Amino acid sequence: MTATRSHRLPALMIQGIKYSADWSLAKAEKIREFFVKKFGHDLPVSALGQTETHDRLGFDHHEAMDVALSPDSREGRTLIGYLRQMKIPFIAFRRSLAGSATGPHIHIGNPSHRLEVTPAAAGSPEATADVPAEAME
Repeated sequence: MTATRSHRLPALMIQGIKYSADWSLAKAEKIREFFVKKFGHDLPVSALGQTETHDRLGFDHHEAMDVALSPDSREGRTLIGYLRQMKIPFIAFRRSLAGSATGPHIHIGNPSHRLEVTPAAAGSPEATADVPAEAME
């Protein structure tokens, strides 16, 4: 008898629960507590809420957090299992994706929507010439 093997091509992303009306960053502490209890060290959060990177990419990331873990690592797989069990929305990226992800990570929260980028938001010199510097901080 010949053993058959199914070869699964790795997807670029792993999609969890797509949306939860109950999600907010206030739940981030419970995720951190789970991770510390399980692994004995802090959850490697690379973004909590909106960041310059998300501004540059044009995403509304105010109610989301990114965790700097490969979804294929032991810690990443365990975290994804917890998120699924707790019905917390996430998207896990296995590698960078132009215009969407700078590298492998787990986005926790509802999907980030694209922001409308105006010339001023994009930082064009023409649009920002008359804007005081303190208004751009």
